[in-house]
Amino acid sequence: KTVNVSIAPDASRVVGAIALATGGGRIVVYDGAGTLQWSYDFAATPTSLDYARTGGLLVVGTTTGMFFLHPGDAAAPANSAATFPIDASASVSQVRISRDGSAVAAATTHGVVFVPIANGTPAAFRQVANARATRRLRSSKAAAQPTQ
Repeated sequence: KTVNVSIAPDASRVVGAIALATGGGRIVVYDGAGTLQWSYDFAATPTSLDYARTGGLLVVGTTTGMFFLHPGDAAAPANSAATFPIDASASVSQVRISRDGSAVAAATTHGVVFVPIANGTPAAFRQVANARATRRLRSSKAAAQPTQ
């Protein structure tokens, strides 16, 4: 089942995230003409994709965290270490990468995670909001709304 797709800003690559029936996931990378370039299988189930507007970096959200790919590369990563996996200890529902590829924010079941990126490599991540604080913020904003 295809979970998500993303396209390179210059339309040179189209990337699909597939949840496999046997468990785990697969990333498929096509060129702009629709020819399969490579695929990459991994243990978690994919949930979200986002492409940086510059630098060619793609972030993949999964049921356990996230990892990073360069779909413009000629071949799939040689191993999982080459994807710079981040174990967020939570399922990632959505990932967003900054336009210049210098940072990633991910919404997880435990809150929001922020990951700075330097030279295409993620640095240590940090949780910037937990789910409880996010719920309190939503509740306080709803209570502050005037009734009509």
